[in-house]
Amino acid sequence: MKSLKIITAFLLLLSFGSFKLFCQDDDYNFLILKNLEIYQSVLKHLSTDYVYQTDPDKLVTTSIKNMLKTLDPYTIYISGEQLNYLKIISDSKYIGIGIKFTIIDSLPYIIDVLPNSPAENAGLKIGDKILKINGVSTTRKSLQQLQILLAGDPNTPVKLTISNLIYTNPKTIVIQRQKIFYPVTPSAFITQNLGYVKIYGFNEGLYKSFKETLLKFKSQHITGLIIDLRDNPGGLLNQAVAVLSTLLPYNTLVVRTVGRNPKYVTNYFTNRKPIDTTIPVAVLVNSKSASASEIVSGVIQDLDRGVIIGTQTFGKGLVQRIFDLPYNAKVKMTIAQYILPSNRCIQKINYSSAQQNFLTNKKFYTKNHRIVYEHDGIEPDISIKQIDAVSDFIKELRKKYLIRFFASYYLQLYPEFDTTFFNQNAKNLFSTFLKKSNFNYSKRVLGIYSKFLNSSSDIPENLRKQFLKLKDSLKISNKFYIEQYWPLIKKLIFYEILNIKNDNDLNSKIKPKIDLCLQKAVFILKNKDLYNKTLNKK
Repeated sequence: MKSLKIITAFLLLLSFGSFKLFCQDDDYNFLILKNLEIYQSVLKHLSTDYVYQTDPDKLVTTSIKNMLKTLDPYTIYISGEQLNYLKIISDSKYIGIGIKFTIIDSLPYIIDVLPNSPAENAGLKIGDKILKINGVSTTRKSLQQLQILLAGDPNTPVKLTISNLIYTNPKTIVIQRQKIFYPVTPSAFITQNLGYVKIYGFNEGLYKSFKETLLKFKSQHITGLIIDLRDNPGGLLNQAVAVLSTLLPYNTLVVRTVGRNPKYVTNYFTNRKPIDTTIPVAVLVNSKSASASEIVSGVIQDLDRGVIIGTQTFGKGLVQRIFDLPYNAKVKMTIAQYILPSNRCIQKINYSSAQQNFLTNKKFYTKNHRIVYEHDGIEPDISIKQIDAVSDFIKELRKKYLIRFFASYYLQLYPEFDTTFFNQNAKNLFSTFLKKSNFNYSKRVLGIYSKFLNSSSDIPENLRKQFLKLKDSLKISNKFYIEQYWPLIKKLIFYEILNIKNDNDLNSKIKPKIDLCLQKAVFILKNKDLYNKTLNKK
């Protein structure tokens, strides 16, 4: 009963104090107070009249989390016990071992190992399966639970039980946690007198690295610049603005944040001396280019500073801020949206509406009066359907990261990459690898087909017999699909090998031969008239 009185007192204090906090009209204030009173009454009856004793912490936490779920996926509640997780999601550096992982079939698999990290030094590889963390089974754990298990104080040990792609017998490794810094050095090379630079994330220190790369390119007299933002999830806004500052005149307005509360309205201008404001630019994007990547590509598009090539971007144009709550809890809340120079927003999904997507064809105009649209991410000036429109077989391989895992497996077998040897042996090795990984696409097809037969009770018997005969013909081996789609699978494996090795010499030799987006960028930067026409330059 004492805890109930404390909760009731707190809610009443909150409700009466709220008159000073809300910048709303009286009707809105009344709705807030009315619903707080209803909430308080429900909590009171649950505490005194419900048949079983309730846990106030669990009730309130659950109600807060469910309330926030009705808003957007970036607004989340973080209890005091989840502060380690908060450090992971809110910082470009954290304490850990330097891996990225995902969950496949209820178990975590490593999908990236950061260079010079404790994980790399301990010999962890992409494709390793994590079976236990400090003796705790990882089966059916959420990503958040696993991240909390891995996080800890610097110079403290964490024990991992690992199964490797080659050496499948589990082994236990003890790794010391350290402060992890995400890599900022971009991949860069020159092809056909054009500078190519790939940015993996907008982390602290990127501007310095990007500036050094651009200055080096300039000294080599490049005639155009290609910025690859594909698969770049974003990062720090100040680094995005700094990168834009190298290519735009000083004090150019590049982005605004606009929120309901006037104090979250901020204008961001280029704030450094530019390096080159006239060199032709092409920016490569795809569906995994998000947030800061979309700001950079969107600004370059709106100001007609360059041509955008690839596929439509992710569409993440919301700004978050972390607020302190009582008892060491936090809430990460969406407070504003990014607005580009054309005055458009890049946010794809309208979370404030019952509709899933904005149904708007509202036009905006670039500096050269080209039409661009709002609420759909960044639509490229030149669309390249390179990888997104592929067969279900390849989609299934990518969903389970099997192409990336094979690239890691191949490099573990043959660290010194040789193109001729790869061309001769990769197909058979890939087929063996899929078998070893227990991947069988036919099983998925058969499962869908069987579900169809079982759920269709009104199929005539003679037709059902024909369907059953057809079922046997669906038992096709992986080799059939590999043979059919090998040219594209081979390209995808090449991409992953290049990404894992991050060798500029290897990139410069192979990437221009297999990358359609890069090929298109080279073509348009070499064709001045087409470049100017695309940007509507007079």
